[in-house]
Amino acid sequence: MRVKSVVCALFGLSLALSTAARAEDEALESNVLHRLMDEPITMFDWGLHRLDRDIAQAMSRVFGGSPVLTNHQSGALYEWRQNKVTVYVSARAPDSMRSRKRCHDTFGRLVSVLTERSPAGPGAAGWYLMSTFYPQGRIWPYRFEDVGEQLLREIVLEVTFFPPGGDSFGGDGPSHIRCSGRLDAKPADLAYEGS
Repeated sequence: MRVKSVVCALFGLSLALSTAARAEDEALESNVLHRLMDEPITMFDWGLHRLDRDIAQAMSRVFGGSPVLTNHQSGALYEWRQNKVTVYVSARAPDSMRSRKRCHDTFGRLVSVLTERSPAGPGAAGWYLMSTFYPQGRIWPYRFEDVGEQLLREIVLEVTFFPPGGDSFGGDGPSHIRCSGRLDAKPADLAYEGS
């Protein structure tokens, strides 16, 4: 009888402990911070998010509150078929503002804003990109020594001006003008689309 009551007591104790442990596991599982900590995030995800944020801020500074430029759009997209990242800015603009000169001027101003915190010099754009994908507050050993140069080859900035009001065929100017290139590209090295 005594053994039976000890077994029952042990069974009851183990049942109580397992129920408490299960309740604790469920509480941890339902806690949003713990669930977020369990989600994987790559340095690529981190960098793409930061590019998206940075280009939106740069666009706001470059376009200011211009009443002439409307419907601003910006972002950073990974194009998996080409294995490239496109950082883009687009806006609706009147005929007089849809020109190659305006496009490459805007391209240059956006790059200036993006790289303003980078060390000056020819490596500024590469340094900016490397620091964008670099996890802040973490030590990143020099296993990726030339990551800035590699990112310059894989990431393109694209600036597009469309006609106002969505009328791609109206007005005297081109239907759209687009220029794109590496962040360290000179105006002569930009690719242009549109007339």
